Amino acid sequence: MRAYPTVVPIALSPRQREAVAHPAGPLLVLGGAGSGKTTVLLERFIRLVHDGHPPESILLLAFSSSAADDLRARLEDQVASPYEELVVTTFADLCARVLREEGTHAGVDPFATPVTPADRIAMLLERIDELPLALHDLRGNPSALIGSVVERIDRLKEELISAADYGAWAARLSSDGEMAAASAGREREFADLYTVHDRMLSEAGSLDSGDLVLNAFRLLREQPHVRTRVASRFDWVLADDLQDSSFAQGLLLRLLVGEHGNVCAAGDPDQAIHRFRGAARKNFDDFEAEWPRARTVRLERSFRVGERIACAARAVLRGAGGPGQEIEPAAGGPGSIAFWRCASERA
Repeated sequence: MRAYPTVVPIALSPRQREAVAHPAGPLLVLGGAGSGKTTVLLERFIRLVHDGHPPESILLLAFSSSAADDLRARLEDQVASPYEELVVTTFADLCARVLREEGTHAGVDPFATPVTPADRIAMLLERIDELPLALHDLRGNPSALIGSVVERIDRLKEELISAADYGAWAARLSSDGEMAAASAGREREFADLYTVHDRMLSEAGSLDSGDLVLNAFRLLREQPHVRTRVASRFDWVLADDLQDSSFAQGLLLRLLVGEHGNVCAAGDPDQAIHRFRGAARKNFDDFEAEWPRARTVRLERSFRVGERIACAARAVLRGAGGPGQEIEPAAGGPGSIAFWRCASERA
């Protein structure tokens, strides 16, 4: 007999309560900093368990491993045993798990080791003499160049662009004229770098986070029986920080909930950290296009941002070309703001 938790009353706003109590179907929760989006996801998880859904049937996706650890710890304080596990993880870690369990169907070594960007930079620096770098300027700082190469490869994989895809595109570039020829040459060399990077990872029995998501996405898309088996584990999917999700992660999310549509995503289009704000806004447009009947709940009250900070944030966002979300500041002091004078807008 399962012992499900009693919902602990906390001070939720009316709109937070609306989101937590949302029945089956897609739900989009929008709100600025401190508006309680993550609290909604946690309380929704607890509410679903209280309503009789097994904890292991609910998937909660966080942007970073540290965020996932924090959310899991908070749920462990609220969800009583017994349960098999609380599946609170990142997209990359979820994909690593899928590939470990189903990797033979994708032609991927199920024992491949996930590696960090720092691991990859160290690997490339150690074998820098093997890299095609004739057209790339090291400027006496190979670490910076290799770091930018790894970062660019990550961005391409986030958009589902493989080394072969990039190489095919680069091969079609025009070489008419001196400048065009130089640019095309650099792009073709980068395509070679991308290929060598992936080959070295393969030789080491490693996968980067982009490979994890890319391979898992292809597996679920191309193997319907595997997709059904993986997706059937999770009757409910909750995703935090939608603004920072990549294109590949967004497609993966659709595959995971395609059978039932019980997805709740939370985020702030004005708060993108790891993506350009224009790309981040597209995440929300794509969500609404995929689930046009999704309920949208806007959290317009902040629990930690004072009036002075809220006004400054709106002004900055409007100046950057965005509408800026209207948010009711928290009660209490106005908050303090510090200013830094930078050399340029880009800085």
